[in-house]
Amino acid sequence: MSCHAEFLRVAADSAALAGAVRDDHRHAGLPDGEVALLDFVETVTLAPFTVGAAHWAGLRAHGWSDAEIARAALGSAHFNYLNRVADGVGIRLDFAASGHLTPPSAPPRSAPPRFAAPGAPAAFLARGAGAHAAGADAAAGLASDEAPELVSAIAFLPAVARLVRDWRRYHLAGTPALPDALRARIALYCAALANCEPSARWARLRAERLGVDGAVLDALAAGAADDSDEGGRERAVLDHARRLTLEPAAAREEHVAALRTLGLDDRDVLQLTMLVAYLSFEHRAVLALGAGGRD
Repeated sequence: MSCHAEFLRVAADSAALAGAVRDDHRHAGLPDGEVALLDFVETVTLAPFTVGAAHWAGLRAHGWSDAEIARAALGSAHFNYLNRVADGVGIRLDFAASGHLTPPSAPPRSAPPRFAAPGAPAAFLARGAGAHAAGADAAAGLASDEAPELVSAIAFLPAVARLVRDWRRYHLAGTPALPDALRARIALYCAALANCEPSARWARLRAERLGVDGAVLDALAAGAADDSDEGGRERAVLDHARRLTLEPAAAREEHVAALRTLGLDDRDVLQLTMLVAYLSFEHRAVLALGAGGRD
């Protein structure tokens, strides 16, 4: 996303700083604590399933508070959402940027995904007195497939917790082209690709409640797309979901055009893209905050 480097150039009034951070933040002359925080943001973006207690402890050692770490995690997760919306609908820069960022290649996945639990038994913010109780209150009344652990993990930001709860419901609510059950299958598939076990569990519960066959769910949980649908529409939808989950910068206008030929209009493509982008946010928020983790 070259535009983010451009935002930094304008905000800092320094093309040199923006270029240095864009190219390699470790050699941009930043304070050690900021380098450590950007290392964490990089991990949240590229390999969130590896985040664990050692990352949080390292940031605390540099003086970052739990609230600051959580805000950095949520901010990174949110930009992962924004980037995927832009890539998934073919948004390109309409102005001359001072530099271009070449995204790293997605890690190879020759084997079925392996869920990796974060290195903490619960959301790391729940260490504080009363935080766990506050999280339980925030999650009260949620159905078992409504990500109660995620809501609990961000309970220290009540307004954000409410927004995320509503945001999740919005993206999982069915439309004629993307009904409830299909959205639940997409959610399970994306969680498997992202190695996010808690989100996979919630998505599977939702899909089961909507009557999706167990064999289909087993395949999706192993990262395998269902190509048995007549006309290949669901396979194309899942291909779009895979691309945006693992390598969003690879999305091109021809991919959107292919979805149109299968009967999705521009609104449908946007809603599909927003769903996958939201799921990428959720996976990073869940994993970076240790929600649903275990020893």
